[in-house]
Amino acid sequence: MVFIQTPPELGNQYTSDRALRELLVHALPADVLHEIEAALVAMGELGGGEIYRMLLADRGNEPVLTQWDAWGNRIDRIEVSPLWLIVGWMLVLHLPYVLSEITKEAAKIGA
Repeated sequence: MVFIQTPPELGNQYTSDRALRELLVHALPADVLHEIEAALVAMGELGGGEIYRMLLADRGNEPVLTQWDAWGNRIDRIEVSPLWLIVGWMLVLHLPYVLSEITKEAAKIGA
């Protein structure tokens, strides 16, 4: 008898993270949380769905650090696969809005 195990699948990384959701409920005013929740759900879905599947398929392409060129000059260059760049841009496009709203609220609380 052959044992074949199905690979793990992730769900939405925001909606399935009870601790994070409870923290945000206590840390943010309800109107702010309501305003950013759609972006958090969208990021969580990307992280547990499309991005996770792409990263699994690309896991053999780890970043490569090159510290020195052929002549001994320090260059510290990191080469990443195109997928890493795509994921980075996804974060750049989604994350600033969410962080700016959280930062605004944190400033109000600290003032």
